[in-house]
Amino acid sequence: MSLRIKTVVDKFVQELKEALDADIQDRIMKEREMQSYIEEREREVAEREAAWKAELSRREGATGKPPELTWQRKLNHSSALPKEYSVRIGEILNLVIDLCKLPLGVRLFRHIKEEADKGTLWKHWEKLERRVPTLSALPDNICNKTGGFLWLCSRLSFHARMDANLIASDGFRKEKGEGIESWDWNLDGEKCTYHALFPRAWTIYDASPAVRSHHLYRINSSLPVAVFTFMISNSGMTSADATLLFTWANSVGGDSGSSGGHLNESIDGTRRAYTSDQCPPVTFAIAAQETNEVHVSEYPCFLISGTTSQMMTAKRVWENIKEHGSLDRIKDDAKQLPSEVGSSIGAALLTIWTDGSLPIQNLSRILQQRFSIGKESVEFLHKKDKDMSSNILERMRAIVEDMRPSLTSNSAFGPCLLAPEEENVGQFLYLEGIEYRMWNTYDVHFYSSFAMLMLFLRLELSIQRDFAMAVMMHDPRKMKIMSDGTWVPKKVLGAVPHDTGLNDPWFEVNAYNLFNTDRWKDLNSKFVLQVYRDMVATGDKSFAKAVWPALFVAIAFMDQFDKYGDGMIENEGFPDMTYDAWTVTGVSSYCGGLWAAALEAASEMARELGDEPSAEFLWFKLGKAKSAYEKLWNGSYFNYDSGAAKCSASIQADQLAGQWYARACGLSPIADEQKVRSALGKTYEFNVMKVKGGTLGAVNGMRPNGEVDTSALQSREIWTGVTYSVAAAMLQEGFHSKLQKDGGWRENTDRCVT
Repeated sequence: MSLRIKTVVDKFVQELKEALDADIQDRIMKEREMQSYIEEREREVAEREAAWKAELSRREGATGKPPELTWQRKLNHSSALPKEYSVRIGEILNLVIDLCKLPLGVRLFRHIKEEADKGTLWKHWEKLERRVPTLSALPDNICNKTGGFLWLCSRLSFHARMDANLIASDGFRKEKGEGIESWDWNLDGEKCTYHALFPRAWTIYDASPAVRSHHLYRINSSLPVAVFTFMISNSGMTSADATLLFTWANSVGGDSGSSGGHLNESIDGTRRAYTSDQCPPVTFAIAAQETNEVHVSEYPCFLISGTTSQMMTAKRVWENIKEHGSLDRIKDDAKQLPSEVGSSIGAALLTIWTDGSLPIQNLSRILQQRFSIGKESVEFLHKKDKDMSSNILERMRAIVEDMRPSLTSNSAFGPCLLAPEEENVGQFLYLEGIEYRMWNTYDVHFYSSFAMLMLFLRLELSIQRDFAMAVMMHDPRKMKIMSDGTWVPKKVLGAVPHDTGLNDPWFEVNAYNLFNTDRWKDLNSKFVLQVYRDMVATGDKSFAKAVWPALFVAIAFMDQFDKYGDGMIENEGFPDMTYDAWTVTGVSSYCGGLWAAALEAASEMARELGDEPSAEFLWFKLGKAKSAYEKLWNGSYFNYDSGAAKCSASIQADQLAGQWYARACGLSPIADEQKVRSALGKTYEFNVMKVKGGTLGAVNGMRPNGEVDTSALQSREIWTGVTYSVAAAMLQEGFHSKLQKDGGWRENTDRCVT
C-alpha cells in the first residue's frame, strides 16, 4: 500500500516538475520575444532619428542655411505704409459723423468704458515690422519685429573677440546714459537677414568677413515654450571667442516694465511671481545648455532704464562683458530690490520661457494641467523640439514645395497629413487678429480653413466639432447690440456663432456685438460647406455622423429667412453677413450662392450617411433656390443683391464664393457654367484689372461703369482671402492664362483700401 502511494506521489511530483519546466520555458520564450520586439522598436527609433538628423543636415547645411521658402527681411529694412493706402476726407467725415451720432456713439463709448473698468479692454500696438510671433498658438504671445529680436520683451546681443577687439553686437544705439541704450554696436543691418517660415524663424548675422552667426527660434504650438538655437561659424584664419548675451526685460508688454514692483532673483525649485495691475500671474524661466565647448553665466537683475542707486546698471554689465566675455566676474554687491516706478529691470540669461498660469478662465478646466518650470521641462522641450518642428516643416514642404500649378484635389492631402497615432488632439483657438479680438472667427475661418485642413487636419476637424456643439447651444444671457441698442440672447439654438468667444471661449460664444449675428445669412451656409468639405477631404465618416444633427439643425434654422417660400433666403436690409459695413437687401449673390451650395452639400452628405428622405428634401429645396438665384443674372454677372440701392448692381468679387466651394468639394455648379465663366471674367476685368493696373488683387465691389463702389468702406477694400478665392474659382474654370499675371495674388498686406 505504501509502495503504491509512493509511486503515485512520485508520478505527481514528476508531472508537476514537467509542468513547471514547461511554464518556465514558455515564459523564457515570451521574454525573449518581448526583448526582440523591444530591440526591433529601438532600432526603428534609432533609424528614424538618424534619418531625421540626415534630413535636417541636408536642409540646413553646415552653416545653418534656412529653407528656400521663407519670408525674408534685412535687419535695416524700414517699413512704410503702402503708397496706395488712403482714406478719403469724405469717408473720414462720414465716419466721424456716424460715430458722433446718438445713440451709437454713446453706446460705443459706454461699451469701451465698461470693458476698461473690467480690465478686458484690448490694447495693442499696430506695427509694420512684425516677425513670426513666439508662442503664437497660445492665448497670449510675444510679438516680434524684423528690426530686432523679441519686440517689447527682450534683446539679443552677439559679439565675437579676435585679439580682444569687439566685432559686432545687435540691437542698440550709441547713446549716453547708464541704461541699456549705452550698449555700443557696429552691426551692418544690410548684411543680416531675417527668415520666417512658421513655426520657425532664422536670423543670419554677417558680423564681419570672418565671423558669421545665425540664430533660430522655433516653437511647439501646444506648449508655452520657445527654443532658441544659435550657430556661429568662423571662416577666418585665427581663433575667436564668441559671447552670446540674451537679456530679458521683466515686463509683460506695454508700460508694465516701468510700473514698478518687479523683482528678479535666482531660484532653486518652483516659485510663483505676480505682475502688477491685477494682471494674471506669470513666471519667465530662462535656461541654457552647457557643454564642454559652451560656458553659461548669468546675472539675475540689472537696471535697463531709469535710476536706482542700489542696483547694477546696464552700462556696468556691458563693460564687464566687453572686458571679460562673461558675467562671472561681476561683483554681486548690489541689493536685489523691487524696481521703482519709471525704471525697468532685466536679466542676462538664456534661452526659454514658460508661463506658469493660463490667462483664460476656462482653459484650466479643459487642459487640466500646467507646464511647470524646472530641469525636466527643459529636457522635455529639447526632445519635443526635434520631433515637432521637423514634423511640421515636413508637412509644409510636402504641400508647398511639391504642389504644381495644376488643379489639385483636396482629398489628396488628408490621409498624407495624419500620423498613425494621431486621434484626439484637443481643442484649438486662434485670434482673428490683434485688432479683432475674437477666437476662431468663423466667417474668416471659411477662407483660412483650407490651410488648416492641409497642414493640421485634426485641428481643423476639432474646430468644426466645436462649432457643431455651439449650433446646438442656447445661451439666454442678454447682450447689447451696438448698432441699434437692442438686447438679444447671447446665442440662440440653431445659429452658427460668429466666434467661439473671448473671455470664456467655447462656453460664452459671440464676442462680436456690432450686429446680431444670429440673423446673419452666411454663417450657417459656411458651416455646412466646411463640414462637407472636411468629410470629403478626410473620408472620416465618424466625423460626419457626429456633426450631422447640428448640420441639419443649421439648415432648418435658415427657413425663417425664406420669406417667399422659393427656397432662397433673403437678406434683411442691414449688413447681415461678413461684409458687416456693406448693407444688403433681398436675395444676394454672396449669401444666396453660399446657400445654394450649402443645400447641395447637405443633400450629398445626407445621402452618404444613408438618410435618403433628408437628401431628397434638400435636393428639392436646392432646385427652387437655384431658380431664385438666377434672377440676379443681368447678362454678364450676378448683381450684388435684388434691392433698389445704387450698389445693388455692383460687381462683387465674392459673388461666386458658393460656386468656389462647390467645385472644391466635387459638387455640381450652382449656376449655368457659361454664366459662371462670364461672371468670373467680369470680376477679373473690373475688380482686378481696373484697380492700379491689376497689381493689388480683387477689390470687393466695382460699379458697372468701371469705378470702385464707394457706397461702403468695405466695398472698396481688398481682402486677401477673397482675392485667393477668386483666383481659385478662376483656376477651377480654366482661366490659367489670366492667372499667369501677378494680379495681386501674392500681395503682402492682409487688407488694402483702394
